[in-house]
Amino acid sequence: MRVKNVVLLVLLLFCWLGWGLAQEWRQIGSGYTDFYAVLVNPDNPLFLLAADKNAIIKSVNAGKDWKRVLVFRGANCRVNWLVFWPDDQSKVLAATNNGLYLSRDAGNNWQRIYRGKSLSRNDCLTAQVYGQKIYLGTADGLLISPDQGRSWQSPGGKLAQSRILAIAEDKLEPGRIYIACVDGVFSLKDERWEKIYSAASAEIFNEDFSDNEDDRDQEETASRVGYLITLPGRIILATTSGILESKDRGISWEKMSDYGLLDKKVGFLFVADGEKIFALTKRGLFKYVNQRWEEMTLDLASADLRGFCADKKGSLYIACDKGLFRSGRGDSLRISNQQLVEYAKSEPGIEQVQKAAIKYAEVEPAKIRRWRKQAAGKAVLPKVSASVGRNTSDLWHWETGSSTKAGDDVLIRGNESIDWDITMSWDLSEIIWNNDQTSIDARSRLMVQLRGDILDEVTKLYFERLRVKMELENIPIEDRKKLADKQIRLRELTALLDGLTGGYFSKTAKS
Repeated sequence: MRVKNVVLLVLLLFCWLGWGLAQEWRQIGSGYTDFYAVLVNPDNPLFLLAADKNAIIKSVNAGKDWKRVLVFRGANCRVNWLVFWPDDQSKVLAATNNGLYLSRDAGNNWQRIYRGKSLSRNDCLTAQVYGQKIYLGTADGLLISPDQGRSWQSPGGKLAQSRILAIAEDKLEPGRIYIACVDGVFSLKDERWEKIYSAASAEIFNEDFSDNEDDRDQEETASRVGYLITLPGRIILATTSGILESKDRGISWEKMSDYGLLDKKVGFLFVADGEKIFALTKRGLFKYVNQRWEEMTLDLASADLRGFCADKKGSLYIACDKGLFRSGRGDSLRISNQQLVEYAKSEPGIEQVQKAAIKYAEVEPAKIRRWRKQAAGKAVLPKVSASVGRNTSDLWHWETGSSTKAGDDVLIRGNESIDWDITMSWDLSEIIWNNDQTSIDARSRLMVQLRGDILDEVTKLYFERLRVKMELENIPIEDRKKLADKQIRLRELTALLDGLTGGYFSKTAKS
């Protein structure tokens, strides 16, 4: 029954809901390239702000026309982050590596409201506004302004000297701020902060997630932090070992599914419509659906995805090295039931793969039934015991007889006497109840749990492999890196299925 339920659920998810394998991406940068950040008014998709390596540009007609509204001087100035003021979207903050800028007129004019005293303090990575306070994350600590940038305060401690990667507010407790930095994750409330997640210290916001350790926290061995977002009752944290989730404000963390997520080095997380979770890596955008990550950028050939946002009408926006792109509002490819059958023709059926996995792991239900039958018949067979001994009472004796005969009247050794016996006994009460049944019951529960885990894992791997095959056919041939990643992932899934089935999958699969 469990197998049928799992199969039915998966087929319903894939066939009834359809598979959103790809998005149609259209370039809207009007000749501009090398973008680092993008911002769209979620209520008014006509209004767009984007930042390339030299300037911030603005469009009021959904990207058809652009004008430069802030031009940076110098060769190395870059915008790291763009964000609206929460209750007044005519105000925009731009965090750059040359300070923090504020526009009070929808991006037309800009004023620098923060400038650091050192290069690291001047490198502003992220900013957020909560309760009329600006929280600014720099490469060298967190700063807070209660008066729109006229004055700045430091919370002290490690938050005053660590590289800040992300800032988010608790959705159910306004005023509680979560800070993600290279030292871990901190909870900040009423000027008090506590560490809720420990991480190995390293400069991981760069493109390679450097492996150099910071001597300050060599005792900490957890994964390094990449980014952080919040949902009602949840904290989602990207690390170098995967994406973690906490439902108790950071007291405990659980690993989220990474099915479909080719690259665990997630540099950016985003929440759309209050519940849709997106993850951005250097080479792909992924959406979390039904405990798996669907890639949304199969037909977008780019070597470096940097920024992402979405509007309330379902359009997605990406800033990357190739330009600025917007997605269509519908999936460009949906798979019907007939198409699913065609894709699965060369594969062994899911039921056959599940049976092979159960057989290989030796967790068949028949095994428990056989044990119960054998335990019930145990009382019929007797307990047999045997013993062997040597009787030494007559081993030595006096030889008596004629006094004239040699050998008389002496102590001599006689023949050995061997005693043996066999005993047979029955405990007929075991026909009614056998204590071994208790042990079998415990093993049965463990086996059911193990069998369920194996079936879940095999089912996920099977349909994940099927999906990767479909994705391979929809990747542009010129994007060799993405093709290679998908091909490697296909082989990895095949190897995992072979490991669970003892090689059955590869022996029966045609491709």
